[in-house]
Amino acid sequence: MQSLDMLTRGFTAGGHAIGEAHSMALASLSRMLEQQATFMASLDGFQVMAVIALVCGVFAAWQREID
Repeated sequence: MQSLDMLTRGFTAGGHAIGEAHSMALASLSRMLEQQATFMASLDGFQVMAVIALVCGVFAAWQREID
């Protein structure tokens, strides 16, 4: 709520009407949250890839010992 109020005041100070400033603030927060969610999802993907790489490395080392 504080971020929404701060952004709304900023857009209002920029010369926009209060209703338009509120809509712009909501859109800005929505875009920011979407970017954060995408970033967190990509981090999860990299963690999965790291685990797969470690498992493959262990498997490759085990295969080398057998031969």
